[in-house]
Amino acid sequence: MGATPIPIHRPSVGERELEAVRLVLESRWLGMGAVTAAFEERIRGVVGARHAVAVSSGSAALHLALLAAEVGPGSEVILPSLTHVACPQAVLAVGGQPQFCDVEIETATLDLDHVERLIAPGTRVIMPVHYGGFPCRMDELLELARDHGLLVVEDAAHAFGSACGGRPIGSLGDLTCFSFDAAKNITCAEGGAVTTNDEELAERIRAARNLGVRDDSWHRRAARRPWQYEATEVGIRCHLSDVHAAIGLVQLDRLDEIRGRKRELLRRYHAGLAGLDAVTPVAGDVDSACPLLCTVRIADGRRDALADHLARDGIQAWVHFPPCHLQPAFAPFRRPLPATEQLHGELLTLPLHLELSDADVDRVVSSIRAFFES
Repeated sequence: MGATPIPIHRPSVGERELEAVRLVLESRWLGMGAVTAAFEERIRGVVGARHAVAVSSGSAALHLALLAAEVGPGSEVILPSLTHVACPQAVLAVGGQPQFCDVEIETATLDLDHVERLIAPGTRVIMPVHYGGFPCRMDELLELARDHGLLVVEDAAHAFGSACGGRPIGSLGDLTCFSFDAAKNITCAEGGAVTTNDEELAERIRAARNLGVRDDSWHRRAARRPWQYEATEVGIRCHLSDVHAAIGLVQLDRLDEIRGRKRELLRRYHAGLAGLDAVTPVAGDVDSACPLLCTVRIADGRRDALADHLARDGIQAWVHFPPCHLQPAFAPFRRPLPATEQLHGELLTLPLHLELSDADVDRVVSSIRAFFES
């Protein structure tokens, strides 16, 4: 019998999450209510933002943030191509145009020089992506955005619990979008949130997540006629249920544990892979991040061969992400992005999750070393 397979990701949930869901089910209030409000308050406190609005997914967070930022026909959003398709899909969903920019080879985050060259009269928003949980150069990006009168909508799907310059991600840009799906450091099974310090933007998002109705069912429940409501603006239905929020609240209790262990695992990878000239970690400051991915660059065109070798050893390794500008859906917005295209052939993501043991990491490292030493 071969060794136990090592998956690329495995959510860390247990009895406490089960008990939290059971309590919500017993309450018979399964939609958005008091538990969701408590989850929003906890998020707000963790990231240091004035407002947190919980939604049904990270993709919904992006969509609503762009609506609140008044991105529409004629508006351009500058964003990296090296990200999930959720980003440009959100731009297109609100009628905007994605303008794909290149990334830095070392960090896989925004190349700010290229961002500046792409700024045009139609530019409305810059959307940085904090790749793998490691923030891009936010201070410089925010200064650039302010100089040009642009909004910053962060895709922080990977970066809940990370910080930049000592400040939590979620308190920096005009709007910050988080994901809490099953693959993220903090999970609700499915969910997301938008944080902001701007009360008007927060109110727009609260209404938009509930089909344009500002007073949701929970807040109308004690009214004389709770069935009466007004839709005051355009919106979609993408709120977060109490069932999902209950899972998220337990996960937030474990944030320090999750963040600390992920840092330990990543450092173990980096130490084990040190000295391999063909393997270069893609990471920022581990001490300030809540790492989501352990991503490495593989030189000499051997990335796919290494992935196949790891698979034969029962180790799952992925590529994050196929560049968006090379996807058929976004062909009209294609442009040469040399660093992104280089990374597309080099990046490999190794397993990184709380159910990994030190021995599991050592096994992955040993397999990689055996590949190159052979």
